[in-house]
Amino acid sequence: MSVTYNFGDRFSDVGIEQVKFFVNAENLFIITDYSGFDPVSTASGNSDVDLGIDLNAFPISKSFSVGFNLTF
Repeated sequence: MSVTYNFGDRFSDVGIEQVKFFVNAENLFIITDYSGFDPVSTASGNSDVDLGIDLNAFPISKSFSVGFNLTF
């Protein structure tokens, strides 16, 4: 999920043509009936036999990024 806000030319009086602020987030939530951490992270190797077996694997981490773009 990504959200961007464009300030437009509000800062043109200080020599900046454009300012954009953004926030990005990945792996915020998983929709499933699985009772463990994450059904995808529990599979080991390429074997279909191990799918769905909880091997105490860590869940996929959430990632957040914040930044801005300046155009002079």
